[in-house]
Amino acid sequence: TFNTGLDSSVKERIDPIAASQNATINYVRGDRSNEVQNGGTLRNRSSSVLGDIINSSPFYIKENNTVFVGSNDGMLHAFNAKTGVEQFAYIPSALLPRLKNLTDPSYKHQFYMDGEIVVTSKSQTDKKILLFGFLGRGSKGFFALDVTQPSAFQPGHVLWENDGSSDVDMGHVLGRPQIAKVKTSPTTQATVLVFGNGYNSSSGKAALYVYNTDGSLLRKLSTGLGRAENPNGMASPHLVTDSNGFLSSVYAGDLQGNVWKFNLSSDDPDEWDSAIKTGGNTTPLFTMQDPDGKFQPITAPISSYVNELVDDPHYGKRFVFFGTGKYMTTSDPANKDVQTMYGLIDDGNPITGRS
Repeated sequence: TFNTGLDSSVKERIDPIAASQNATINYVRGDRSNEVQNGGTLRNRSSSVLGDIINSSPFYIKENNTVFVGSNDGMLHAFNAKTGVEQFAYIPSALLPRLKNLTDPSYKHQFYMDGEIVVTSKSQTDKKILLFGFLGRGSKGFFALDVTQPSAFQPGHVLWENDGSSDVDMGHVLGRPQIAKVKTSPTTQATVLVFGNGYNSSSGKAALYVYNTDGSLLRKLSTGLGRAENPNGMASPHLVTDSNGFLSSVYAGDLQGNVWKFNLSSDDPDEWDSAIKTGGNTTPLFTMQDPDGKFQPITAPISSYVNELVDDPHYGKRFVFFGTGKYMTTSDPANKDVQTMYGLIDDGNPITGRS
């Protein structure tokens, strides 16, 4: 923060570091005057100042006609869907120390605001539209913004941030989180954010998170499986709701080839637990192995449906579908391990063997 009693040019002569910081800020905002091609010292950008968009899927909100997307210039961008004019851009605090890297002429590509976005409807969150953004490969953090009126966005519309630093189970969340309605007591309910813990956590375990929209953790369900030397991590969950629209169960796969099922039907979150138990211990619904006995990672969401064919012997049972594989590390493109498409019949018991 500069002393406001000084002219900016005087400040920069007094403090070269402040001058460098100011140049970085202007560069990130789109100023090209200090790029090498214009006689400056900062990295050249080609045709656009907008960073590359890789793994952050655009999210369109019809109610306010806005497209939101994260890019690897460090920003979540909000664009008017009709005109293309940017309404605002937001930089999560966890990314601020790395912004200077973008100006380096020898810069090699890095991930910044590269995660998925999920948005509530006004009916879910008290007549407000809330956006939850994850940094994905850029960092372990996530945040919440009030984006009800993007054209009038102010600092006060940044609701909270969580950089994941205080939670050893929090990893890089790569898939899209889910919004759900849960019962929190016999007479109360809440809109929550549900997601797998992702990858490269300090603990190396796989876990499922349920967060309140105010940023408080409602429940974390750890599988206990994984460690730093043999890391695990949970992918995006698949949610199953009851006839009243409340979350009842969750399916999710992990990096070590396990499909987990969680029971969240109770109106007491303390009673939420693994739906599959063996001898009282948390057990996967199924563990994936290829014909040679190698574990097959699950990094994509699962899908399911209830069999309604009356004449089928599996009438009323839930069918679960997914594929294995991963594409997130430098060795993955050359990996030729067998991967498989699976269909499971969930009758409430662990499934053993691979037929």
